[in-house]
Amino acid sequence: MAQRRTPPSARPSKPKKNHRMARCTRDEIAQVTGAIDDLTPRQRGHARRFVEVITAKGLCEVMHAMRRWYSNQTGPIAARLLKHREALGLIMQLEPPVGSFRGFKVDASSALARREEGDELYLPVSRNGACSSWSTDRKAVDRFSGAGKGKVGVVVELIDDGPGVKAFIAPPSHTAAWFNAVYERVIGTAFRGTESEFAVHAKRLRVRLVRLKRR
Repeated sequence: MAQRRTPPSARPSKPKKNHRMARCTRDEIAQVTGAIDDLTPRQRGHARRFVEVITAKGLCEVMHAMRRWYSNQTGPIAARLLKHREALGLIMQLEPPVGSFRGFKVDASSALARREEGDELYLPVSRNGACSSWSTDRKAVDRFSGAGKGKVGVVVELIDDGPGVKAFIAPPSHTAAWFNAVYERVIGTAFRGTESEFAVHAKRLRVRLVRLKRR
């Protein structure tokens, strides 16, 4: 899925450096612990055991890093989440999302634009610290892969979970219910609840070319 960019007219005169991960304030940490206190007794127990692993501050920083990843994918944000991948694996199903999709655009003159639908190939991932977003929702992917002037829209499907392929964010459907509830209370539902998105770290991925969109 392509990066989401703020329209130029909406940008401040000095662009916010979203990749700089601010530490959670006491109030933000209290918001997280308060949301945990409001869970059902069963969910509250699961959440508190997770906090023993990652700390309340760590949980707060993970949630805010996820929000930043969804809105503005960068390598430093991904690195922060990868640091907590082992802990996140306790509450998320982080198997590589074989069968999920990614949409993007390439120059009409590129080698990929000259391939055929159905081709299988290795897709290099060089941006964002070799991290990328993948969705189980084909319709969501199509929104980020439309053709444009001099561009060809591309949709690919992940077909192999070979060595070096690591998921580090899973969508709500693959995440503990208590985490979804706290995330929604603290952060909201923008992007996370609608795009069925996995985040994956890998320098290259084995994919099938599902669709090429030309004007």
